[in-house]
Amino acid sequence: MNNESWVKNLQKLTDITNLATERQIGFYQNILVAGASILGILMSLQSTQTSCLYIRLVFLLPVYLLLSGVLLAAIVLHDLSSLPGQVQKAFAEELRKVLHKDINPNPISVPKKKRTIRCEKWCLISLPASLFSLVIYTALCLTIY
Repeated sequence: MNNESWVKNLQKLTDITNLATERQIGFYQNILVAGASILGILMSLQSTQTSCLYIRLVFLLPVYLLLSGVLLAAIVLHDLSSLPGQVQKAFAEELRKVLHKDINPNPISVPKKKRTIRCEKWCLISLPASLFSLVIYTALCLTIY
């Protein structure tokens, strides 16, 4: 292969990577908006009646889980939004090597940060857990009142 075909292949790979990252960014943007909206609704609908202490503690659990899920989604969104820039830098460096030294290019991959991977995992755990604990809270409130 000549240099032009390598450049086209590297550019195509970079475009595919950027497209995948944009889809992940869109997914976490939707999670962030939905989670923040639900958190606001939960806070506004909380009863001001004096109820049992354990019911209030059970209410705090989904709120804290939802809050942590929203914050983790924001961290993931921030990290993913910087990923295309890192891919472009890696692409430019590899292209420079290929053109100057006339060598075969190596595949370009920019791995996610460990923090991003952990935050994705815990975000996708805490949001369903908050929904499940909210169902438990609702069941407790219906049995008491």
